Amino acid sequence: GLQLGDELAPHHLTPPRSPELSGTHQREFKENKEPSPKVKRKRSVKISNTALEPVQWQNDSLQIITSASDLKSMDEFLLRKMNELENEDSKKDTLVDVVFKKALKEFRQNIFSFYSSALAMDDGKSIRYKDLYALFEQILEKTMRLEQRDWSESPVKVWVNTFKVFLDEYMAEHKPPDYTAVKVL
Repeated sequence: GLQLGDELAPHHLTPPRSPELSGTHQREFKENKEPSPKVKRKRSVKISNTALEPVQWQNDSLQIITSASDLKSMDEFLLRKMNELENEDSKKDTLVDVVFKKALKEFRQNIFSFYSSALAMDDGKSIRYKDLYALFEQILEKTMRLEQRDWSESPVKVWVNTFKVFLDEYMAEHKPPDYTAVKVL
C-alpha cells in the first residue's frame, strides 16, 4: 500500500512504519542492546524480539480513543494483532508468549467496559495513551498471578514495550500525523 504518512510529514513527528527503525532514534536505552546481527528483524510481531523502546508518542496524555468508531478500530486492530501472534508459530510458544497473549486478549475484552466507564465519568470522554498503558499493566499483573509467574523473573519490560509498539502502530494507522493539534469532532 501507499505510505501516505511519509509524504505528508517531512518533519519527524510520525512514527516509523516498522518497529525496527525506531531503534535508530534512541540514545538513552542502550543497556539491553547486545550487538547481534543475526536477530531476525523482519517479524516485528514476535513478542520476545520486541525489546525496542517506543520512541514516538511519549506524551502520555494523547487521546487515543475519543469515540465509538475509535473503539471499534482499536478492537479490530487488537484482533488483527492477536491473529498475527496466533498464526506466527503458536506451536513453539514459550511461557512468555502465552502470558502476553492472554493479557492482550483480556485487554481487548476489557476495553469496552473501560470506555463505558470513561463516558460515565465527566473527564472529557476520552481514553489517553497512559490509560490504555496502565490498564494493560494491571491485566498483565493479574495474568502473571494466574499463571504463577514471578514478576522479577519475567520479561515485563519486553511485554510492556511490545504493547507500546502496538499502540504506536495503531496511532500511525488510525490517527493523522498532526492529530495532537486537531480537535476530534
